[in-house]
Amino acid sequence: YGWKIAFYIVAVFFAALVATTLVMHYGFSLLGILPQNPGSGPTETQRFAIDYTFWLNLVFLVITGILTWLNFGRKKQQNGKDQHHHQGSGNQSIVEKVLFWLAIASFVWLTGGVVISFFQ
Repeated sequence: YGWKIAFYIVAVFFAALVATTLVMHYGFSLLGILPQNPGSGPTETQRFAIDYTFWLNLVFLVITGILTWLNFGRKKQQNGKDQHHHQGSGNQSIVEKVLFWLAIASFVWLTGGVVISFFQ
């Protein structure tokens, strides 16, 4: 498509970013929930530490690698054959099943977090 469409896409994304920023800033200000500046002095920075977040990142990196490997392995088995199948046909691969249940688990996790935030 060329540079013209590339610059158009960049301009649209930039305009959306600026519009979203302005709406959020003035919306939060209107509702009175805009964060206040804690002080003018320098803030203490967090240094890198090997804690539970590091290990969780490694676990999910391994899971991502395994799912990517399964996906590319399945594509190599097809050898360029287009296999058209419907969602309700029951012949889903293991990757599709795993991704489906991970999506359901993510939805439940996020919904639980939202519900719990109302009771704290």
